[in-house]
Amino acid sequence: MNNVQFAFVDEYGNYGFDFEKNDVSTHFIIVAILVKGSNKEILEEKVEYIRQRFFQAGEMKSSKIRNNHKRRSLILSELKDLPFNIFAYVIDKRKIRENAGIRYKKSFFKFLNRRMNFIILSPCVSRGLRDKKRSTSPNLV
Repeated sequence: MNNVQFAFVDEYGNYGFDFEKNDVSTHFIIVAILVKGSNKEILEEKVEYIRQRFFQAGEMKSSKIRNNHKRRSLILSELKDLPFNIFAYVIDKRKIRENAGIRYKKSFFKFLNRRMNFIILSPCVSRGLRDKKRSTSPNLV
């Protein structure tokens, strides 16, 4: 199980390019928390402890912290040394050309799926580049 890696994935934003509408986001963000199989159980235990300590019931959500920066800092301090890597992929949808194929919903999500698979499965993951900046943005403009 040491070679197995788990990805916990979440997204923010929505499909759509009519930015005049209030419910259409300008960005689409996908974040993956990656953990080696050998660290999964201890990570889950420690995260559950942190969740109970700071959130009592329900999910750990930034919206529950609001502008309490001291609380946010305490939570991040508890999380920062846990055995996981974070990978995020951010798309500024305003920079996608109007005639680009990925403006079609199915193509958009297929593109995102391929990009996340590339990022998660690439060799750099095993080298633990958590602290190094890395750009994988395709030229969409």
